[in-house]
Amino acid sequence: MAGNRVLALAVRALAGLALLSAAVTAPAAAASAASSPGTSVAASLQGAYEAALHVPAADVDGIRPGTLHTGSAAGREWAIASFTPARSAVKKVAVNFQDGAATGVFTRTGGTWRLVQTGLYGCGDGLPAALKSAWHLADPAACAASATAQRASAQRALAALPASARAAAKAASTAKTAATSTADLSQQISAIALSQVGVEDTPAVTNFNGVDCDPFSTLVAGFSADSDGCGYDTGFGVENENETWCSDFNKWVWQQAGVTADMNTLNAGAVSFYDWAVAQGQTPQLDTGAPQAGDSVVFFSPGAFPDFADHVGIITSVSSDGTIDMVNGDFAATPDVHAEYDTGITSLSSFGAQVEGPGEQWILVTPPTAAQQPNPTGSITGPSVAVAGTTGSFRASGAVQGGAVSAYYWTFGDGRTTNATGAT
Repeated sequence: MAGNRVLALAVRALAGLALLSAAVTAPAAAASAASSPGTSVAASLQGAYEAALHVPAADVDGIRPGTLHTGSAAGREWAIASFTPARSAVKKVAVNFQDGAATGVFTRTGGTWRLVQTGLYGCGDGLPAALKSAWHLADPAACAASATAQRASAQRALAALPASARAAAKAASTAKTAATSTADLSQQISAIALSQVGVEDTPAVTNFNGVDCDPFSTLVAGFSADSDGCGYDTGFGVENENETWCSDFNKWVWQQAGVTADMNTLNAGAVSFYDWAVAQGQTPQLDTGAPQAGDSVVFFSPGAFPDFADHVGIITSVSSDGTIDMVNGDFAATPDVHAEYDTGITSLSSFGAQVEGPGEQWILVTPPTAAQQPNPTGSITGPSVAVAGTTGSFRASGAVQGGAVSAYYWTFGDGRTTNATGAT
């Protein structure tokens, strides 16, 4: 296995060509609420969710138990529900149910239910405050903290880390290549994750009803999402791509910290971190383990393990009293979708239930302890301008110390589902 590598390449049309990443093997009187609506309401809400987000009915398994509520406030009818992907849904479809995109807030006018907003279940964004209170959606800190306050807190935590870890974070943020550092791997992962707190979608959005455009999906090649409707990220100098990106963010952080083992196993699906752990000989168990800095935490709705995960985040520190700090990419919270810093978490189970929904479970995935082999290096040749309707030819060349590149993966930001794996 050693020496066989996959080189991941991404091309941005109109903005030049670049080798972007390399990867290896409220009062009750104000509202009335019902906690057990009829099946006809559930079917109507599911239909509204599918229509608004263009999700085929065959790819929706149904409503997650305990998340469906209906009620009235201020003369209008409201509802909230979280949906689960069908087990038959392909991975590139299932990923669209991550990070809060599976939860919808609805209102009914003229007898028809309409999707108002998507986002984390526990936040209940878009609902009247009275109904949020009646349904015990209490706006946990993960929903209410401002991005500005999170960024300031993350910078203080970053400043407390060793200089070598801070240097790794700076290199990752500016050079866009894996850092070389003498810092402990867990410290590098923590520092790099903290350095990205506050990075948001371009264009900025507050929910998952439309695009979810981020730079990290571009940087790791993701699932080859499209860039339609996306903007340019000036920090990394790349065109953003539309993809739920918690896993893409985690993968990028690990890559920049120097992790190279089996990185081609990781993709835009949060559950791919479980797959990576199994490939590495780990045996993650639900709701078990002692969290450590650098670990990835993968969250599952009840009964979904190990097939589909709701989210994955990075632990950046564990205090002496056991409280946990985490960086979570692609969280829909105040004021918009961004990389969020959640601190003082007393229980991963409670945190998961507060933000994702009742009964949420988790596993820990530990970064490798063995020395990592070098990343591949590569380059791309081809036209600097791509003209619509004409043919463009691109060629890559790659090398890896002590081995050979075994395959290439191309993504052009156009949503293609079949990507060439050869050098040309």
